Amino acid sequence: MSIKVSTLNNLISIFESIADRHEQINYFFRGQDYDISPLDESSYAMLAVKPESAVMPKTDNGYSSLSVVFTVKCIDLVNKGITNQPDVESDTLSILRDVVTEFNQHPLYMDSDFNIVGDVSLEPLTGVFDQALTGWETTITIEAPNRSSYCSNPVTLLT
Repeated sequence: MSIKVSTLNNLISIFESIADRHEQINYFFRGQDYDISPLDESSYAMLAVKPESAVMPKTDNGYSSLSVVFTVKCIDLVNKGITNQPDVESDTLSILRDVVTEFNQHPLYMDSDFNIVGDVSLEPLTGVFDQALTGWETTITIEAPNRSSYCSNPVTLLT
């Protein structure tokens, strides 16, 4: 069985599914950075996903694909005195690596019609929300077929 991607929500649901199945992720968040706020301890580690942009590259066959750029963050609580910061940084980097690996190697996703485009660079996050949270973030571009056609568009026929 493979996954057919046709909407932005389909792509985000894949991130959410990975978060739900990952034993170290306790909370999935979709939205703007300013809406992330320190929650109770049971909400961490958190996987946060925000769509940044999308492009439909022109090819000889028209606009046959859609590429969506996501910012993906994994953040966790740091103890007062930041004594566990090295562990949090290590764990959150490992979790983001797991997310990329799921997209790239899990049989359900390997046979699907989308893929990660290019390299995945990861950057540390420190001092998020007054030093309470830290972790890692990455920008991932996911390419999927453009399944739209003029026959399937919800528009009135020309007369």
